[in-house]
Amino acid sequence: MPILTAFAAIDGAQVLRYVSLIDVFLLEHELQAAVVGLGSIGELHARILIELGYKVQIVTARKDTVFLPNQVEIFESLDQTVSKEGKTLDIKALEYIRHGETLAKLSELGFKGKVLVEKPLYTNAPDAPEKVKDSRREYPFTVYVGYNLRYHPVIERFKEEAEKDTDRLVSAHCYVGQNLNTWRKGRPIQDCYSVSKAMGGGVLRDLSHELDLALHLFGKAQKIKALGGRFTNLTKDSDDVFALLLETENCPIVSMQMNYIDHIAQRTITVNREKSTYILNVKEGLFNKNGVIEKFTVAREDTYRKMHQDVLAKGEKVATLEDGLRVMHMIKEAEREAEREVNKDSAG
Repeated sequence: MPILTAFAAIDGAQVLRYVSLIDVFLLEHELQAAVVGLGSIGELHARILIELGYKVQIVTARKDTVFLPNQVEIFESLDQTVSKEGKTLDIKALEYIRHGETLAKLSELGFKGKVLVEKPLYTNAPDAPEKVKDSRREYPFTVYVGYNLRYHPVIERFKEEAEKDTDRLVSAHCYVGQNLNTWRKGRPIQDCYSVSKAMGGGVLRDLSHELDLALHLFGKAQKIKALGGRFTNLTKDSDDVFALLLETENCPIVSMQMNYIDHIAQRTITVNREKSTYILNVKEGLFNKNGVIEKFTVAREDTYRKMHQDVLAKGEKVATLEDGLRVMHMIKEAEREAEREVNKDSAG
């Protein structure tokens, strides 16, 4: 079954919001993958696809592709023709393009199969909830979103416990923070898309895993309050701190903070039920229930590998198009709330 993965990549020395495509198709009973665009995340996807037995072709302007010697074919053109079931699809990617435009292009080309889009789904949030309700009619193929932390063993362990727990969820707090200077070692911070609002940067989008995990663990957001913005000189104009307060389907209070500031990288979720408390330390791989701690060893590629395997199989856990749209709606509402607070202060 064909898979196409579109994600933001930093390709070569010039920083652009590229679209990277992974199209997996059956060719003479042999799985073959094409990766268009090769940033750090593209390298990771390529390595995993090779491990899973795919022959990988890469379309990139980069010259430093020695990380995969003799295992890939390298092409400089972003134009690629893929033949599927007797039909030729001419897949073209522009140098600067948004995921939504790529999906629309694939729709025009008559692409059929599965599409995995790296998070977040779009740079700009669509209107919702109407857009969410109508999303299944958007494209003639199945769309998934690459929220790979759903496959982190600490998160999976909590989901197992949640299925057995019968007492009520009372509150949850999600925290993620890491100083932006430590994100991409060897690359000047001002060359990273994260610092620019126009390039799709900012903590709400970069760290939208937390929004998806809130959706995945506690249900759809029903009310959203937020404060946030740019409070340091780390970024050019993108938000570096955001705090949200949610009411979800299954939990009356979910608080959240995400930031580019923290000098001690952290990613935790604390959950209070009537009869138990959980601390999910995703960064350190620690699952704590009422003081009893389980330790998990997790390599970065593990969650991506599980995600690819899930998409190739039944796609039971992977974030859907609807999930991705709901996350974008949460981002849009958080930005609106923060803007209201700024306007309120200005008026006062």
